[in-house]
Amino acid sequence: MPAPVLPSERKRWTGPPTDKERNQVYTYALYGATDDDIAVVMEMSDWTLKTHFREELSKGRIDAKAKIGQRLYRFAVGDDDPEGRQPNLTALIFLAKTRCGYKEVTVNENINVGENVQFYIPKNGRETEEEDDND
Repeated sequence: MPAPVLPSERKRWTGPPTDKERNQVYTYALYGATDDDIAVVMEMSDWTLKTHFREELSKGRIDAKAKIGQRLYRFAVGDDDPEGRQPNLTALIFLAKTRCGYKEVTVNENINVGENVQFYIPKNGRETEEEDDND
């Protein structure tokens, strides 16, 4: 990876984007680099990156999530990796939570039978049918 270039040292980017540039942006997005980091490495502004490489940024991030999900699924159902590698489950779970938005949810279902449960419904300005009949 080339040394970062400060915003004041960036060259003026001239388009259209080349296939090599598109592939670089896709790869950086696939591996989780932020838009700001990609713009620094590619020596262009954040606006230029998002304008001319929107598709590569989106596809890179989508493909990364799909690969993480695929590996988790294969691990869960016991499919062997085609290359014979054993996946690191801890790393997969970490990536799923940080990159894909997965989360663990705890559901508390401790409702004691016989307790009085009260629901408070705020008045929202609408009248019920009973109130209409009384008028």
